[in-house]
Amino acid sequence: MEKSELEQLQQRLNLFEAIADNASAVIGAKDLDGRYLYVNQEYSRLFHQEKQSFCGKTDHELFPQDIATAFRQADLEVIEKNKVITVEEKAPVDGKIRDYLSIKFPISDSEGNLFATGLVATDITERKEAEQEILRLSRLDHLTQVANRSRLEQRLEEAIEKAQANKQLIGVAIIDLDEFKPVNDTYGHHIGDSVLRLMAERLVNSCRSSDTVARIGGDEFVVVLEDIKSMEEAISSIQRSIETLNNTYRIESQAINLSASAGIAFYPQHGSEIIPLLKTADTALYRAKKLGRNQLQVA
Repeated sequence: MEKSELEQLQQRLNLFEAIADNASAVIGAKDLDGRYLYVNQEYSRLFHQEKQSFCGKTDHELFPQDIATAFRQADLEVIEKNKVITVEEKAPVDGKIRDYLSIKFPISDSEGNLFATGLVATDITERKEAEQEILRLSRLDHLTQVANRSRLEQRLEEAIEKAQANKQLIGVAIIDLDEFKPVNDTYGHHIGDSVLRLMAERLVNSCRSSDTVARIGGDEFVVVLEDIKSMEEAISSIQRSIETLNNTYRIESQAINLSASAGIAFYPQHGSEIIPLLKTADTALYRAKKLGRNQLQVA
């Protein structure tokens, strides 16, 4: 005896629910007004509510208003375009905002009439965090963990755009240690690397949080000073950095005495583009070396 259509339908519904409830993804469906028709067990587990308690409610009754509004806008896009969309969304889970990759799709009846929207979402928080960490590391000097050349150029470009808009000064200083090469020759590169790490730490500590410290090669560092009121303010800041760098470097059992020299250029006085500013600061550094080291020269 063949099963009735009703029995077959119930069997299909039971099959769907069994699959959906054992899926690790968040699965749900809403009517065209945004009221929930169905959520799976993962949805229920994440938000600590019984599955049935979602039915008839809208996102605005369940989630913070900004998040609910974003959910609704995506649903409306599905309804308007009557096609599948993929969006990144955020949702509050156990007091933390997590990232989800959501596939939202139209659901139609047997006659092709749209009556609901569906959702399948997977948690991509860890992937997003890993991507951010990779991006962060790609902008850092691997040895000293300050900005690398690529990040320096980006920060300097941003600083110039801001300074142009606000008619502000920017100081660009290049600093290096005097006679650093003999350190590597005498004590070995591992000691030299430790000196560079300590040098970077001292530079960061001597600068403001708004300044950018970058290593562009060897013992050569760049400091970008934004939001300065005068050239004198920037010069005083770099002079303090030089004094900090002149302190003894105690590495393992070694006490190494080094001095530092610097050259500084200013936007807009010495250029309005990255390369000319860096070249002008480098020329001033060369002059500081030629005049006896352990000093700052202004372009």
